Amino acid sequence: MLEMFIFSPLLPNDKPISHVALLFQFETKEDKINVNKIDLVENYPEKTENSYTENFLEIQLLDTEGKLIVKIQKPTTRLALLDFDNPDQATAPIEEKINEFISLLPYQPNADTLIVKDDNGNNLLTLKLKDYNFSKIDLHQKLCGNGICDISENYLSCRKDCSFQLKEFINRIVP
Repeated sequence: MLEMFIFSPLLPNDKPISHVALLFQFETKEDKINVNKIDLVENYPEKTENSYTENFLEIQLLDTEGKLIVKIQKPTTRLALLDFDNPDQATAPIEEKINEFISLLPYQPNADTLIVKDDNGNNLLTLKLKDYNFSKIDLHQKLCGNGICDISENYLSCRKDCSFQLKEFINRIVP
């Protein structure tokens, strides 16, 4: 499991960490997937609202119980203009194949398996995350003071970002 790579005794396993993403960089060659890089990075994850109907790869991240954490679709083609500098000679756009992909998946400590499927639902790649050595990230050192009360923070661990928690607590006690 990946929780050993994140130092935070207060961190729940089943919640995404706002400023940590699982970087997954890969390429496709002759119907094979080559993994170029997989690591934890301090970054915001990409948005996951995709709804392609064809020409895409789907990346799924599953937890230790096999439940879906997130799925992201990546298009495998794009439209390219042949000569956009000369509008008079421009031709219709052509469809170009995409071979290199980078994803920033929302990370949570109980993430276990990464799966890549084609647009027909066929499994192309399955990775167990425990088989990889990830960069260590100290959430308290890096995030406290960024103006956001992150999931790994509370009023006691980072007053700068979570001072509102004390105000909310007092408002509940004092009518």
